[in-house]
Amino acid sequence: MQNHSIPTSLPTRLWPFIAHFLRPYWAAFVVLIGASLLGGLWGPFHLWITKYVVDGSKTALPGDLSFLRWGSLLWVLNFMIFNIITWLVKTHLHRRYQPLIKNRIIEEMFAYTTRAHFGFFQQRHSGRLEKEIVTLANTVERLLETYLPELIHTLIMPSATLVTVWSVDMRLATLLIVWLTVLFVVSYKRSKNLLTLSDEHTFREAQTSGQLVDVYANIHSVRFFNNGSYEVNRLRRFLDKTRAAFQQMKGYVITLHTLQGGLLAIMLAVMSYCLILLKVTTGEFILVIGLIIRVGNTMWYTTGLLNEVTLGVGRCQQSLNSLLVPHEIIDNVAAQPIKLTQGAIQFEKVSFSYPNGEQVFDNFSLQIKPLEKIGLVGFSGTGKSTFFNLILRLFELDSGQILIDGQDIAQVTQASLRQQIAIIPQETVLFHRSILENIRYSRRDATDEEVMEAARQAGAHDFIMKMPAGYHSMVAERGAQLSGGQRQRISIARAILTNAPILILDEATSGLDCITEQKIYASLEQLMANRTTLVITHRLTLLPTMDRILVFNEDKTIESGSHQNLLQSSKYYAKMTCIGAGLEGDF
Repeated sequence: MQNHSIPTSLPTRLWPFIAHFLRPYWAAFVVLIGASLLGGLWGPFHLWITKYVVDGSKTALPGDLSFLRWGSLLWVLNFMIFNIITWLVKTHLHRRYQPLIKNRIIEEMFAYTTRAHFGFFQQRHSGRLEKEIVTLANTVERLLETYLPELIHTLIMPSATLVTVWSVDMRLATLLIVWLTVLFVVSYKRSKNLLTLSDEHTFREAQTSGQLVDVYANIHSVRFFNNGSYEVNRLRRFLDKTRAAFQQMKGYVITLHTLQGGLLAIMLAVMSYCLILLKVTTGEFILVIGLIIRVGNTMWYTTGLLNEVTLGVGRCQQSLNSLLVPHEIIDNVAAQPIKLTQGAIQFEKVSFSYPNGEQVFDNFSLQIKPLEKIGLVGFSGTGKSTFFNLILRLFELDSGQILIDGQDIAQVTQASLRQQIAIIPQETVLFHRSILENIRYSRRDATDEEVMEAARQAGAHDFIMKMPAGYHSMVAERGAQLSGGQRQRISIARAILTNAPILILDEATSGLDCITEQKIYASLEQLMANRTTLVITHRLTLLPTMDRILVFNEDKTIESGSHQNLLQSSKYYAKMTCIGAGLEGDF
């Protein structure tokens, strides 16, 4: 694929969207349109040559076969020029440019969606996103390769027919104009209703597809609660609605084709009568009747084609509406890379609310010193994860500023900001790639030796070397082939490899048993050394070692102090760490 820049925005309406991807290849597209137009002339010319041969046979002198020789030559030329050559041109253009356009659509849609806000992914299944992007690219491909050329090819027929019939008798051409107008009006009005029915069918298909993705994404719950039969019966309701929508749409198509067939039969009868009255030649009779039959069949075919086009357009527009959600966070035009020297973090009168109106922070200020280790505890929904997300600039503030080493994170590039922050999440999700690639994902320019050294420091090297292909062993989707402790060690190795001055641990050991946690703790202590560290945890293993602990309360206030001080002064802290219940573990 040719190198090109990825745009930060894409057209949300289908035809401007297609034009965006056709723009680099406009000359080839014009040639494609021209070839499609010429291809539509094959039928009228074929019938005109037939008329020439038939009438020539009536007027030629005995033994004169020149009309037949010329007719045969014209048949061959007509077939070669308007059929074979146009087909070759269109096929070559499709072969050359179709994969380029399709790949660009997938690439740019993928790049655009990966920059969407996290709520976008929480509301959509990953399988559904992949399907929508691929379906969009495939449908645009069919629109450009098949539907558009065929529509142009078929719509040229009425114009060519009018010109040809006019050459026979202008009164016949006038009659043909009236018939074509009636046929077009009937077809157009009925097709508008067909578009509504097609949209309904597309919507029902999308609903059914969503149910399949939802069940597969939660297959463990389906199995655990023995609800396979329930899900089949539930899916059947969506399938029934899809079937009903399809049958209604197809019933409408049958009605439309019946009307078109009736109008064609009437026109053939009227035109045959007029041709006999005008005493046209046999060739002219064959020419006119043949053209009318071709036009009727073309309109019949075009209606079915329009049905496919409207279905395709509907699917594409639904995908665009779903995928091209405006980005909530965009780099400032003058944004520069952040420059970290110490890792000091400062919240200055920060206010933040979620789109549903829930306020998390109100005029909140906080200073975190360089290399300070901060623990965060609190009940679910009190703002701990939001605190991290705001530092990562995954959400925009309502007001206030967050500064890192004196630099407003809203005025620096997002990429440079996140490169300076290492994260160990609660659940380590791995790509279905090699262990080497998974660890290197945090710093893609790292050498194999640097990756292995990070794994050693994380205590992951030994179990990796016991795997069949060592560091080149593939892990299953989401790292399912590894235990929770092994996945967490790989996550720690990633963070070590990043070598960022700020470290975030989000319940990094909550899913581990106590023995595994003790083994990993030494790696975490080494990782936290000489870094500004923020830790969400309820484990007593880590909290007493923090320089300061922030307690996020249900009333949105935040208490601050050391482990011992908070045990004495905070009515929440003991409950959150389960000490009040006599437990030493997770809340």
